[in-house]
Amino acid sequence: MTKDERACFADAGLLSDHLDAEIVDWWDTISSHVRMQTKQLKTGTGRLGERNTIKYEKSRTNIDPVWMSIDSNLVGYDIKSQVSKNDPGTLLIEVKASTFTLSRAEFYVTSNEWNVAITSGAYVFHLWCLSDGKKMLAILSPDEILPYIPTNNLDGQWETVKIPFLCFEDKFVEIA
Repeated sequence: MTKDERACFADAGLLSDHLDAEIVDWWDTISSHVRMQTKQLKTGTGRLGERNTIKYEKSRTNIDPVWMSIDSNLVGYDIKSQVSKNDPGTLLIEVKASTFTLSRAEFYVTSNEWNVAITSGAYVFHLWCLSDGKKMLAILSPDEILPYIPTNNLDGQWETVKIPFLCFEDKFVEIA
């Protein structure tokens, strides 16, 4: 906060060490609003990545892929496509997108996504770096992601892992 902003908050009693219930409720409302805005931005970026994958897959296979994550984000992948123009076998795609630069972008893999990735046969991750007006895509197999996946130990089970895009810098290509 700037000095003036801090003074306004202090004058309103919002920075006191002894906050009453009304002030705590105000902070909770602001906090919820900020979290909701952040979630909406992330969802928008994710949807943009998914639309890019749909367009890419349509061009690559000449078929319309199925946008699975519109109905549910619990299936462990976002897009159902086919292996190639000549191979109609199912290809499952988990899409990750960021508007940060390659050096700052990161993505999360859930244990559910990972379990589907390693048990489904044909599965890839599409990483979209959408910064500086460019569209860059890295297509990664589960084997390429594997070194970054934690293991369950004793009674502990991992749920989510954060991986920097930069780990796959050499895999990105610019898409027109």
